[in-house]
Amino acid sequence: MSSAALPNGVAQHHLQAILLAAASSTDNFLVGLSVGLSGKPLPQHVLWGIAICNAAGCWVATAGGSVFLEWIIRTVLLGGTHEDSDTTETNSNTDATSNMLQYLLAAAAFGYLAFQEYQEQQQQKKEQGGEGAAKPASLSLALPMTLNNLAGGVTGGVMGLSPSLNTFYALVISVVTMWVGFIVGKSTRGNAPLPKNKND
Repeated sequence: MSSAALPNGVAQHHLQAILLAAASSTDNFLVGLSVGLSGKPLPQHVLWGIAICNAAGCWVATAGGSVFLEWIIRTVLLGGTHEDSDTTETNSNTDATSNMLQYLLAAAAFGYLAFQEYQEQQQQKKEQGGEGAAKPASLSLALPMTLNNLAGGVTGGVMGLSPSLNTFYALVISVVTMWVGFIVGKSTRGNAPLPKNKND
């Protein structure tokens, strides 16, 4: 094994943060796609402004998820104060229960917030409906997109990921997914056949 390789725990945390950020950035891709399909430009300040808002929301959510997990462990699993009798066995049982609780809380938080995100996306499609939807989809969607990005933050927090790690990948992947969506939309629009004139 190479000495430069990351320890398994660290590599796993990086992978989890990447997957959570990618799952939380589907709306970024859709916004970029709609802008590209409209033929309008995607200004860099809009791209980075939305990504920074998403990252800030992710940081707050991750920190909140971490605090919530710690509170659950202390109050529910340890019962507030804990005596030193049978410490080794009790700590072992607590660690196992804590790990299981992390994944249960993560699944519940991500499932609920992802369902909320899906509902909001469906509502946005109904409200926007035409080709001109891409223009207001930029800055006007920054706040709801940030709220949607809380899913990855809360999930990362209850899984024990650090706020800085989760936020870094949220920022990078938010930019990448929106830009890729824009390129795909722009390319699709360029390759689409022109509508035929009814008089021809």
